[in-house]
Amino acid sequence: MLYLLPFPSPFLAFSFFLAFLSCSCFSIFLTFCLALFFLSLYCVCFFLFISLFLSTSLYFCLYLFCFSYSSLSYPLFVLILLSIQIIASHDGQISALVLRA
Repeated sequence: MLYLLPFPSPFLAFSFFLAFLSCSCFSIFLTFCLALFFLSLYCVCFFLFISLFLSTSLYFCLYLFCFSYSSLSYPLFVLILLSIQIIASHDGQISALVLRA
């Protein structure tokens, strides 16, 4: 019955099932974290597929990747964005390296 529901994985479906059975705060929190993780993972895969399909730049893919994970860890998101800005300031060198590979 649980596999008929549109869950990303059987493990996530099982964690939802345990959360509703036990109704404890920890299991509901664990279920919420797992749901956020799988949702952000699917957003990353979707945005990367769209950006690669439309032949956009590598930096646009990285921005979308960081944007998808911003809800999980905001300070890490800011640090990654700053490092992407530093890398993007040397755009000509990186583009030459990417074109050679």
